[in-house]
Amino acid sequence: MDRHIATVLLCLGLCAALHADIPGPPVDLLDGLDSGQVWAQFWGGGDTGVNGVIGRGEGGPSGVSIRPGTQFWAQTSGRQGQTSVGRTSVNLSSNTFAQVWIPTACTNINRPAPTEEDVMEPFPCPNMDMETLCSLSELPDAPRPAVQVAVWAIANNPGYPRVRRYVREQARESEGRLTVDSIMTGAARLLEATGLEPSEFRMYR
Repeated sequence: MDRHIATVLLCLGLCAALHADIPGPPVDLLDGLDSGQVWAQFWGGGDTGVNGVIGRGEGGPSGVSIRPGTQFWAQTSGRQGQTSVGRTSVNLSSNTFAQVWIPTACTNINRPAPTEEDVMEPFPCPNMDMETLCSLSELPDAPRPAVQVAVWAIANNPGYPRVRRYVREQARESEGRLTVDSIMTGAARLLEATGLEPSEFRMYR
């Protein structure tokens, strides 16, 4: 073989090897799973988050975005479901996989929280109001208990007696930073920001 041709072929081979795993543009988690561009495994992390590992195959995306309101269902009967609070972005531009912690809130009041032994599966948000709530710019500054109460209002619409123990415990554990009234008022404000009337929910009647 001519030396020059061999050199060109070698260069082409090296270029192909270098560019074979250039990641593509970021994708939504559920879209990436549906298309096979990414793989993922998730486990419970208590009532405030979901643990996971997300990876890409050759030519997969440079990143993955978990939409606000993405629903994670426990594959163990009787455990809480979880909704993602805010948007979580995972960078895969330098590595083919990454560990991730996804902030969440419980969508099944009074059920046990999922643990690291419980597999969680992601699904589209089942409720547009929930997605709007979980997308609010106010969430990072809102007290966590208020966020949880607002999520329960949309997901389960419980009466106040079912949330009373939770808000009392949260107020006590806050060491004076929160009160029962401030938690309930904060949740009502989040519902209003979502475009909902708090008085429509049983916990405010």
